[in-house]
Order: sequence, then structure tokens, then C-alpha cells
Amino acid sequence: MIQSDAKDLLREHKLKATQSRISVLSLFLEVDRGLSSPEIEQALEQESIDRVTIYRTLDSFEQAGIIHKIPSEDHFQLFALTLNHIHCTQTHAHFHCEKCDQTICMPISNKKLLYSELPSHFTAQQATVLFNGVCAECNHLS
Repeated sequence: MIQSDAKDLLREHKLKATQSRISVLSLFLEVDRGLSSPEIEQALEQESIDRVTIYRTLDSFEQAGIIHKIPSEDHFQLFALTLNHIHCTQTHAHFHCEKCDQTICMPISNKKLLYSELPSHFTAQQATVLFNGVCAECNHLS
């Protein structure tokens, strides 16, 4: 089912459905959080997809709007599936759980407030908001 969904998404975005692309996209469809490239490499280790192919695949997915980048405090670039989160096509925030180390996308309900604090004559092209704390699931485990 997931591989079929991956093939459909690739066709919708006019990308060739290679086995590497299907494998990488299937991984994103299985999780609902940001993934680093080392996590992707490790998860796909059995499929013998080399690092260069993974990076090229991530780049093509980002250009097509299938995934987006998430800022990370540990300087690893995280990627998340844009299609799971309609609000990810616009300015949104991310939440990083310090216990389970997962990063998720969150909508920002008042974007005007976010940009209203800019100094006079400043124009923002993009805003990056990253919250750190403990997610609901980890709070319940405590």
C-alpha cells in the first residue's frame, strides 16, 4: 500500500518512479516526523542505496515540494513530508522533543504577529521557528 502511494505521489509531481525514490518516499510515508539524512541512510541500509543517491533524491523531492527542510539545533538538516501537513506549504513552526528526539511540524495561527515585530524597512523572506521541549507522548510516559 505504501509503495503504491509513493508511486502515485511521484507521478503527481512528475518524477520518475525509480526504486530509490520509491524507497525514500515510502520511508517518509511511514513516519510522521522529520528525518535526518543519516537516519534515512540507516533505515534504507538493507536496500543498498548510496549516500549520493539519497541526497539527490532528497533534493529532487524538495524541489518538487514533496518534502521541506526543518531547522535542527544539532546542525543535521531534517526533512519532513510536506504532503502530510497542508500548513507546511506556508510559514509554520517545528517542535523538537528533547526526550524522544523527534521533530514535528506545527501550524502557526497568527502569522501576522510573527512578522509584525520586524524593524522598520525590514522585509522577511522566510521565518524559522523551532520550539524545544517535551512532546505529549513523552509527557505521558513521565
